[in-house]
Amino acid sequence: MADTQTRIVAGTISLDENGERLFLSTDPGTHVRFEDRMINGNQVIRVLGPDANFVVTSVTNRSDRVSIAARLATPEELAQHSQLTDPTLVAEKFAKFDAVQERAFEIFQVEGGSAEGNWLRAERELLAS
Repeated sequence: MADTQTRIVAGTISLDENGERLFLSTDPGTHVRFEDRMINGNQVIRVLGPDANFVVTSVTNRSDRVSIAARLATPEELAQHSQLTDPTLVAEKFAKFDAVQERAFEIFQVEGGSAEGNWLRAERELLAS
């Protein structure tokens, strides 16, 4: 059974040549566990989800750095789409790199802290449901 718990995954979002399918190329060093599935650095992931239309219209030059709150697609969701990659994630929310960077800097200005800690907090805040 697919893991329905949401995780945060960062990388470069891109569209296929037809501008129809959305993919995430994960950042080097990425290690995110979805139940029995490990997402490792430099892995290409198919992205589905209600926010996908927003991303398609906001992606510039067919690729942007983003963080996404996502979960593994269920077998039912997979059955509705053709030409899927393994794994396929369902994105619940997207945050562009610039927005995360800006929020992390705001946190630093008010509270100090480490760059990594501020970045992770900014991602969590921006991707909260």
